[in-house]
Amino acid sequence: MNTIGRILVGLISDRKLPCKYGKDRAQNRLWTYVSSLSLCDLLTAGILFCDGYITLVMYSGLFGLTLSSYVYFTSVLLVDLIGIEKLTNAFGLILLFQVLVLL
Repeated sequence: MNTIGRILVGLISDRKLPCKYGKDRAQNRLWTYVSSLSLCDLLTAGILFCDGYITLVMYSGLFGLTLSSYVYFTSVLLVDLIGIEKLTNAFGLILLFQVLVLL
C-alpha cells in the first residue's frame, strides 16, 4: 500500500486542486502532507480498537497508504519552504532529529 500511496500522492501533488485556493501547487503539497499525516495519526490513535486480524490488516494498509506522503514530500517541501541552496543542511538536520527521537 505504501507504493500505491506514493504514486497517488505524486499524482495529486503535481496538479492544481479544483477549489478556490487550489492554484498554488506548493501550498497544495503542504496541505496534502499535513492532512495525510493527520489522518495517519488518527489511525494510529484508533489502533486500540483493532480487536482482530481483519481490523489490523485494514489498519496496516491505511497506515501504509497515509504514511507514504511523509517519504515522498520531505525533500520536496524542504525545497518549497527554504530553497534548493539550503536543502542539504536542512535535510541533514531533519535526519539528525529523527535519529535523536529514535534513541
